[in-house]
Amino acid sequence: MIAIYARQSVDKGEQSLSIGGQIEECKKKLGSATDFEVYQDSGFTGANTNRPSFQKMMTDIKNGAVEKVIVWKLDRISRSLLDFAKIIEVFNTHNVSFDSVIDNFDTATPMGRAMLSIVMVFAQLERETIQLRILANYRQRAEKGFYLGGPPVFGLAKIPISVGGYRTSTYKLDAEHGETLLYMFSAYADSDISLRRLARELNASGMRTNTETSWDSQKLSRIMHSPTYVQSDASVYEFYKSRGAIMVSPVEDFNGNGLYLYGKRPANERKYTNVKDHNVVVALHEGVIDSQTWLRVQYRLAENIQFGAHHNGKTTWLSGLAKCGYCGYAMSGNRIGNRVYFRCSHKLNSGDCNSASSLKAEPLETQVWNAILEKVEELRGVSISQKSNADVRMNQLKLQLIKIEEQIENLVSAIAEGNHVSVKAFSERIAKLDAERTEINEQLQKITVESTTINSDTILKLMESELNLEEKHGIAKALIQKVVVLGKDEPITIQWLF
Repeated sequence: MIAIYARQSVDKGEQSLSIGGQIEECKKKLGSATDFEVYQDSGFTGANTNRPSFQKMMTDIKNGAVEKVIVWKLDRISRSLLDFAKIIEVFNTHNVSFDSVIDNFDTATPMGRAMLSIVMVFAQLERETIQLRILANYRQRAEKGFYLGGPPVFGLAKIPISVGGYRTSTYKLDAEHGETLLYMFSAYADSDISLRRLARELNASGMRTNTETSWDSQKLSRIMHSPTYVQSDASVYEFYKSRGAIMVSPVEDFNGNGLYLYGKRPANERKYTNVKDHNVVVALHEGVIDSQTWLRVQYRLAENIQFGAHHNGKTTWLSGLAKCGYCGYAMSGNRIGNRVYFRCSHKLNSGDCNSASSLKAEPLETQVWNAILEKVEELRGVSISQKSNADVRMNQLKLQLIKIEEQIENLVSAIAEGNHVSVKAFSERIAKLDAERTEINEQLQKITVESTTINSDTILKLMESELNLEEKHGIAKALIQKVVVLGKDEPITIQWLF
């Protein structure tokens, strides 16, 4: 049997021969043969072999039902040299010849096979050239802040515009979902509500995603990680720069507009997990979430990544505060049956710690809660400002920053004055100092964002009611820097913020 194969990606009108036209041209090659079958794929690319009729034809070839394959043009069967080589290998294995109407190749001869390979090399080159052209155009559009394609993000409406003769799109707050967007950022930034609980609240109030589906923590996390919403400023610039992102737009362009983040990432990695070597560009639309709110959200989301592996926040309100007294690592809360146990995360991951295997969480929580009650009673009527504590820490960091700047200046001066300094040692030292400077700037930024003022009477009033785990965590976090845990029957040490 002779197989006629025809393929067309999309209906291109006069620019490409239709599938029907391809089949008629192939039939002219049949001669007197009457035993043939037509295999056709409409709407499938030639970049790969994932085409139903093509796969059926290959199965028939392997079953010995086909002796020859006729196509109108070489690229109808494949545009990939690697795929084509594999296809020809299958043809040869099963003694199937190949004929192309336009290219007029006969694979029965050595010259035909050689010419066929040469043509496929150029077909592959053309495909890669087109890909590079598309990528260059994408980058050019991105650098101008143009819309990068895809469906509009949640809470923003896409508006077609023209800039310098180029058609693109911009964003504005969506009338239907905009209020939901603003609420979720505000609620998550200014409280200790979890993503899961926020999702439940949104679902209970009838708020839905733009595809009318229910909310869950992953959907919320994906949205709130996005820089598309932020009113960009210097703080946001430093946030991404400190994480290794490529800052396409200069810092002076970070003037309140939203941002686009783009770049290649591993298939198993979430979009915003690691932004190193990703490109950050200022978009054309105005941001809708102020930078300080957006940054507070990012720091909270980062904490979720840090502690999410053991689900601390779902088991104990001391998550993030309890530290191992032996190694200093975080104590991980794990539920076993109806009880919650603390385990050193370092011992859990590496076994390299002398702490006990596990400790009951309930006695520790009781001790800490009683200590909190006593502390708040002492502070009754006092306005507890975290800013005062933050100011001390900020001053310490600024002093460290000054010392680092002085060291960098001294190194540069030594080179400028012609002093004998190893280039390798100089580069390594500068790189280390620059990394320390970046880390300190990030800490300064985080302290500035998280500084708040709390009234002790408000806390007392809260504590008179029945509190859930998240509310207890919020109170503990407002008062405590860390709780040092040694072991069973060992006294705990609480380091207060005030």
